[in-house]
Amino acid sequence: MQSRVLFSSRSVWTKLISMAACLLVIACAHSHAQAPNYGTNDEHGRYADAGDARIYYEVYGEGRPLVLLHGGFSYIDSFKEYIPILSKKFRVIAVATRGYGRSELGTRKHSYALLAEDVGAVLRKEVQEKVVLLGSSDGAMVAYLVAWKYPELVHKTVVMGGSLGTRGYAQEGLRWLENVKSADLAAYRPDLRKIMPEPQRWDEFMENLRAMWSEESVLSFEDVKKITCPVLMIVGDRDIYNRLENVVEIYRHLPNGQLAIMPNSKHIDVSPRNTAILETLIVRFLD
Repeated sequence: MQSRVLFSSRSVWTKLISMAACLLVIACAHSHAQAPNYGTNDEHGRYADAGDARIYYEVYGEGRPLVLLHGGFSYIDSFKEYIPILSKKFRVIAVATRGYGRSELGTRKHSYALLAEDVGAVLRKEVQEKVVLLGSSDGAMVAYLVAWKYPELVHKTVVMGGSLGTRGYAQEGLRWLENVKSADLAAYRPDLRKIMPEPQRWDEFMENLRAMWSEESVLSFEDVKKITCPVLMIVGDRDIYNRLENVVEIYRHLPNGQLAIMPNSKHIDVSPRNTAILETLIVRFLD
């Protein structure tokens, strides 16, 4: 009799454990299914009219608007670790740069100044108060331009690994730019071509990027003096696209600049993949 009771108890426990395991698998699958597809999220996606192109962006959270500007040959989803954290305190507006992903390429000559105008189109449509800008690499260069061009719209700016043109590159960075080919670029993010509004213009987009990246200067140091909002500069000490001498010169010309030089860090180390930067530097600067 006792052995039957023990056998029955074991059966009950076995069934309960199996049920719990099934529920855990279902919950994890549901959680994964609910995770936002940053960059292709129809629920959060919107468009701004920039004249010759529609610029795609996604909005998350509530609070002061914070604009995310991704780097070269990157996309909105590069901020996938940042958006959940920042959207708890800010209304995050993640912009897809012209030609990337769902944003149209348009017909005007590609330049950092044009990308800044595109951001202006998003701001005019989406915000009624001063914004925070957070840009990485190419997005940092655009952030400098937006802060300079639209000072009445910018509260604070964070630039990660952003120069002001090729004049700030080290020789190794200049050699990379000289030798890089369109096929090399396509290998970084082949998925972006699939969601382009005009995928047949892919090669044209690649050449546009190469031309834009060759701009020697997007702002003079005298222009930098006119960026009056607080600016946090974050750069790696081994960044081939940011000579430290040039970085310090930018910092010296910023009226309200702060500079963080990350030791033993390359260009890729000072990017949205680095969540430690967000927690230790950016969040504190924004508070």
